[in-house]
Amino acid sequence: MILRPTASLLLLLLAASAGCWGGLRDDLFREGVGELRGQVLGPVDPSRAWVQLEREGEAPLAVGVDDQGRFELRDLKAGSWQLFAANGLGGAIQRTAQIYAGRRVELTLEMAPGLAIEGEIRGPSDTLALLAVLSVAHSPLSFEVSGGQFALSGLPPGCVTLRADRSGYKPAIVEVCGPSGAEISGVELVLEPWEDGSEGLCAGCEGDEGCETGVCVVSTLGEASEQLCSRGCAVDTDCHQGFRCAEVELAVGGTSRACVPSVGSCLAASDALEGRECESDEACGLPELGDGICVEDRCSLPCAGDEDCPASGSCEAASEAGALGHCVF
Repeated sequence: MILRPTASLLLLLLAASAGCWGGLRDDLFREGVGELRGQVLGPVDPSRAWVQLEREGEAPLAVGVDDQGRFELRDLKAGSWQLFAANGLGGAIQRTAQIYAGRRVELTLEMAPGLAIEGEIRGPSDTLALLAVLSVAHSPLSFEVSGGQFALSGLPPGCVTLRADRSGYKPAIVEVCGPSGAEISGVELVLEPWEDGSEGLCAGCEGDEGCETGVCVVSTLGEASEQLCSRGCAVDTDCHQGFRCAEVELAVGGTSRACVPSVGSCLAASDALEGRECESDEACGLPELGDGICVEDRCSLPCAGDEDCPASGSCEAASEAGALGHCVF
């Protein structure tokens, strides 16, 4: 089992270790917002500890802690927030934090034994997933899981939602509940394919052995390129809807014909199929390619017809004549 933090989590923890406890601003609070300043009591591992605030209708706000367990969050909307925290050494907590407009709230957080969860990520054929991304709700935690088996510890007690993602599959989601100090094993997340035969299609890879589809290829789009799992083909009809047959480089060297997305990159297709949240087109697909679009705060793909939309999606026509539509799943 290999459990590797994703880049977003590492950036969060590096920002905290660089000095999240710097002096608070002396300027006036913006209207309707306050600040939270606090400390995780007891020993902490600043490379793994975190604090996250959540409230319905708001994006989660997460921050790391310094080597004394101290943290601060600014420009918080006034009202009640749910706070989740972990010290990186097996302790965790969840509680309510009340934020007041124009005021700085100070909290000390005493950790209790966290929740521990062990389990497996499997494919539809009951085999362990080759590689998947496992994310944990109520936390900034996101890991690449190699070999399908995972073990998590130090999670806030209560109910935790786990989500597993791998390209070519629908997200697998399961809720696990337990009190402080509980050790839960035998949890399973089962990945189902977008459609029959799409298992692992578009997943990242280093070689053929990492692909259910049998071949790892390098797909070049303008100045951008992706190394991804694909399937050999002779003509377009050999590929799933939303894919075409093209000449590509093989990861092992040489060239061959394989299925690649009809429109844009595999990253853009995955973002659209997963319904990734977005605020602009740049948040979808490869930024240097501009191949994804943001429609009603969710990533989608531009399309001229249903044949451009993977996983049996449909193309919704644009309101303006001559403009491209967008895929609906």
